[in-house]
Amino acid sequence: IEQQMKEIVDMTALGLDKCDVCKEVVGLAETGLRQNKTEEEIESLVNSLCNMLDNSPLKEFGPICHELATKIPAIVELLESQAPPERVCEMLKVCSASATMEEKTLQHMMVDVKVDKCSICEEVVELAEKAVQRNATEQELEDDLNQLCTLIEGSPLKQFAPMCHEIAGNVPLLVQLLESQLPPQRVCELLKFCTSTHVTTKAVRSFPSLGDDCETCTTIVTLAENALKENGTETEIAELLNSVCTAMESSPFSSFAPQCKEIASNVPLLVQLLESELPPQKVCQLLKQCTSTVSVTHTRIGVVSVDKCEV
Repeated sequence: IEQQMKEIVDMTALGLDKCDVCKEVVGLAETGLRQNKTEEEIESLVNSLCNMLDNSPLKEFGPICHELATKIPAIVELLESQAPPERVCEMLKVCSASATMEEKTLQHMMVDVKVDKCSICEEVVELAEKAVQRNATEQELEDDLNQLCTLIEGSPLKQFAPMCHEIAGNVPLLVQLLESQLPPQRVCELLKFCTSTHVTTKAVRSFPSLGDDCETCTTIVTLAENALKENGTETEIAELLNSVCTAMESSPFSSFAPQCKEIASNVPLLVQLLESELPPQKVCQLLKQCTSTVSVTHTRIGVVSVDKCEV
């Protein structure tokens, strides 16, 4: 404890504020509690720390320290309820309360998420998923979601508040789906807020780094290839690719969106090439998105030049 007190007094004053000092004082009380010290002994420890602060370069924080020393019974009670030092200081009104999970979710929606029902639904369900992972009760989960919905109502995303409330009103089903280990987007598909061909901005952000046109094309064609393997129709593949292109526009890969749209506009040819069991990179060579090393007589298929041997 003596070493802990010395480290507090030796802290640099640069950037230090009352909240920082409060957390250190409460941390000291927490250490005393772990060592089974009485409230009187903890108060004595804190007062000793305050006296050290009074005679140090941090003397401006002496008053807040002495004030906290008078609140040791309340601090001990909060610590015994498993509240961390930062939360204790928030409750003592020394630190500002940090943003709630719901507030952080809304902020993320407004800054990083494509504004459509599917993307917003996915964010709402992700919040629910976190609650389920921390073993929240259904009532606690419903309260969390309703709090988020209320925040959405007072934001520029207020048009999505009814959807949010609809999800919040379906908590038993939501928990059942999440406990089945379904990802948020799949949950939103089952709740009819996403289609199976919808790709959110979040999904596009998870793409590997797209360094050039060839990598971009290969990634997009691979998506089409996977959809084809799952017996997707040309219409469904076109919807999938157009969804990717739209999501790209508000992602770090926005510069590749025009190229994506060009590929998506030629789905019949794309499907024809993939059904010929050509790998994605070869398809991209034929689409003139990747450099090809082959140079022989060409014939025309659709709008792309391919050579007879390759076809």
